[in-house]
Amino acid sequence: MIIKTIDGSIFNDSIENSIDMKYNNIPLNVRLEYLDLFKKLNIRKKILEKVNSIVSKYPNYLSVHIRTWKTFGSMNDNRSDDSRYNHFLKNKDNFIKLINSSKQENVFISTDNRDEIQYIVNQIKRKNIIFYDKTKTCSNLQNDFIDMLLISKGTEIIGSYLSTFTEVAWWYSGCNKNIIII
Repeated sequence: MIIKTIDGSIFNDSIENSIDMKYNNIPLNVRLEYLDLFKKLNIRKKILEKVNSIVSKYPNYLSVHIRTWKTFGSMNDNRSDDSRYNHFLKNKDNFIKLINSSKQENVFISTDNRDEIQYIVNQIKRKNIIFYDKTKTCSNLQNDFIDMLLISKGTEIIGSYLSTFTEVAWWYSGCNKNIIII
């Protein structure tokens, strides 16, 4: 199936019924339909309050989602194999380069493993790094959702290849055109 994008470019879609991981290449009519569905979802007040309290402190920031694929027990499931972890390892310097070249002073980072990304954090120069620290007043899932919503609020998004976490954050962003997938 040949798909024409908003900007007029054309790409060949080998999986005809899939819009997964295509971001700005998803046809506009499909994006608008999905965005309408996302707007209908009700988010709990306490989650929105936590997100808004952070966004009010940092109204403009670069959002970075770094999926290492190396979390508690995740190497045993079918989504986290050596090839995905190796993809992360090969691309550490790409994350660093893009973060350091951003005009944004504030950088919000969401990750599945803070220890694993310490090398990246150590290489970031002249930026204010922001992490969301999970709170005990929210469940683990609620804390993860807050992290995802914080990604969605950035002026630009740098996301991880094959990560549905990045993808859903992008949908919540209103399909931010300023997205780079590593």
